[in-house]
Amino acid sequence: MSFLNPTAFLWSALAVPIVIFFLLKMRTRRVTVGSVMFWQQVAEETPPRALWLRLRHVMSLLVQLLLLLLLVFSLAGPEFHDTAKRGRTLVVVLDTSASMQAQTAGTSGRRFNEALARVNRLIDGLNGQDEMAIVTGARPAEVLCGLTPHAGTLRETLEKISCSDAPNDLESAVTMASLLVRDQDADIHLITDGCGSQADWAEGVLVDLVGEPLDNAGITTLQVRRSFRDPLTWQVLVEIQSHSRVELSGQFEIQLDGEILDVLEVIVQPGSRWSDVLEFRSSKGGVVTASVDLADGLRADNFASAILPARPPVSVTLVTAGQWFLQQVLAANALVELTVTDLVPGQNESEILVLDGDVPQDLPTGPVIVVQPQGPTSLWNISGTEQTPLVGRQQEDELTRNVRLDNVLMPQAARLEPLAPADVLIESAGGTPLLLRFPRPEGPVVVLNIGLNDSDLPLRTAFPILLGNTIAAAADDASELWSSVPVGQAVQIRRRFSERLPEVLLLKNETDQAAPMVRAVWDDESLTLPPVSHSGVYVWDAPDSQSRTPIAAIQMASDSEGSLLPVTSAVDRQSTDAGPGGRPVWWYLVLTVLILFGLEWCGFHRRWLA
Repeated sequence: MSFLNPTAFLWSALAVPIVIFFLLKMRTRRVTVGSVMFWQQVAEETPPRALWLRLRHVMSLLVQLLLLLLLVFSLAGPEFHDTAKRGRTLVVVLDTSASMQAQTAGTSGRRFNEALARVNRLIDGLNGQDEMAIVTGARPAEVLCGLTPHAGTLRETLEKISCSDAPNDLESAVTMASLLVRDQDADIHLITDGCGSQADWAEGVLVDLVGEPLDNAGITTLQVRRSFRDPLTWQVLVEIQSHSRVELSGQFEIQLDGEILDVLEVIVQPGSRWSDVLEFRSSKGGVVTASVDLADGLRADNFASAILPARPPVSVTLVTAGQWFLQQVLAANALVELTVTDLVPGQNESEILVLDGDVPQDLPTGPVIVVQPQGPTSLWNISGTEQTPLVGRQQEDELTRNVRLDNVLMPQAARLEPLAPADVLIESAGGTPLLLRFPRPEGPVVVLNIGLNDSDLPLRTAFPILLGNTIAAAADDASELWSSVPVGQAVQIRRRFSERLPEVLLLKNETDQAAPMVRAVWDDESLTLPPVSHSGVYVWDAPDSQSRTPIAAIQMASDSEGSLLPVTSAVDRQSTDAGPGGRPVWWYLVLTVLILFGLEWCGFHRRWLA
């Protein structure tokens, strides 16, 4: 046995005044009475006291001295284990993943609160020579506090830890803890709910499970995109995964910038997936929010967000001698602000210039669309015509999306010979380019080498789709799929923004104000985000503007974290307490003192034994 504070034995000197007060006798008070005859009779009838009653006060003295001895021992800090001389080394791996936000069955607390209480209990059991470190187990795993014997530092670190929306990465956390105490005789304590843990843990890891199995279902997929056929139509793909043992039902609600668009009644069967594609019509963009009201164990996965790109109008100038079909198709596009003229403008002031038939030798700058060119330019030559061409090859591209020209009747097509690098997207069997794109620096040029007057292309649905794809691509506004970014992963977002972004952006979580800010990097083509621990919509506040630009929607889309049913085959419940009941030795000594004090007071001062 050893003691952490041997100087505490000086308090044993208090035994001297206790013995002195016990030996002091109280002086008898004299009282004058009328007669002692009756007092003598009472004294004769009183039986002699038993020996144990006469020793009652001596036993009281011994109990008081025992109380003092126990208090002195508790102050001295006794240690009975073998590590008293060298101290213990502990590493606590604390699961901070999304499933730890689940409510504890039968209480109003969370699993994470119960886990924090168990870590605090481990800190209570430390002595002056013990060391402890704290590692978080959510993705990415992180060492928040290195080995230290200072309980105050450990508690301060524990107060700063919050539960994230990321999935767990306990394997990496345990590996990190092992490297932290490499070549040391250390204990690794893993405190988790056991959800999403599919690996067999290393030998020597003490696992403590918190929480009870709960039924849960959550939104695992939320994606939005603009329609390829109608520029104002946009679609939402949503999926809800059930990890419940019973049927769950509730209301599903979808909003755009706080405006309710639709409310559905959903019923999710045990272990199944509910999905739907919803379609809406609007030119404005914003933040799409989906929520489902289910009576389940985890609220964090009942909400998801995505960013819908806006569709601003595009100014288009059509230069034609009276091509009715082309003019009507452009006028029918809801996003096109059309201007029709018969002269090629000297300076293109619109966003897109469409040339029908006659073309100048040098094409204007900016995006240009040429339909059935009648002459050569600096980009191509014309060397005759090909009669009744048939489509021989069609390349998959954003311009040819949902377009097939296999059965289009074309009496003839000009034989174009590109003079500059070009992407031939549709080619006839005879080698004549029918649709090609010149990616020039001053603006792309798209050439549709099919006559509209002598073919049936204007009568087919492929024509407005092809023209819509070409305008969207020329305006740099393709109908891309904007999905939520999974939490806990570093991602690269290739997306177009209307604002000019700096190289480094500080993003703020507009949904969760308590979430830390995220530092993103922009390289003119893509935005790189580090692993984000909290879900929500991250926005960028421009320094010279009052508006906020939505940058990314982070979603807790994890099937493993949505399951609140622990994987019992992966972990075994073991005690992580520092001693019997998780309390240090001095705690039990103080408890014994309180019990003995109560017995001594009741037995000798209240005269229950008299």
